[in-house]
Amino acid sequence: QRPAQLAQLLDYMGLLSTLNPAKVLARMPANTGGIPQLRRRLLRILQHSQLREFQHAKCSVMLEDDALKLLRQKNQGLRRAIKVTSSLRCSLCSRPLTGENPASDSTEGVVILSSKLGYHRSCYARECNK
Repeated sequence: QRPAQLAQLLDYMGLLSTLNPAKVLARMPANTGGIPQLRRRLLRILQHSQLREFQHAKCSVMLEDDALKLLRQKNQGLRRAIKVTSSLRCSLCSRPLTGENPASDSTEGVVILSSKLGYHRSCYARECNK
């Protein structure tokens, strides 16, 4: 009855992803001659283990590719220009970011974040220095 139980255990072991086949095989008794179709069962365990390793490697590559693609999309979105209109106001002082006199606005400068929040450079510097 013991060889039949070991055979059944080997059949189920190939399906479990948490078992290390090398460790299990090292703990098997030396007299395993009575286990029916032992060679076929051991080969199946190794094949399942190799398949899991292959799937893990491919999933890691796919995950890395997806992360890189999303990072590129995000970076591309952040590099887009933001149109500054007269309705855009400083988020700190509520004054318009653009005024009647473009020369005075260009000397002060504005800071526009990717979230489309705008600040006068002087307001932004003052807030950062607090």
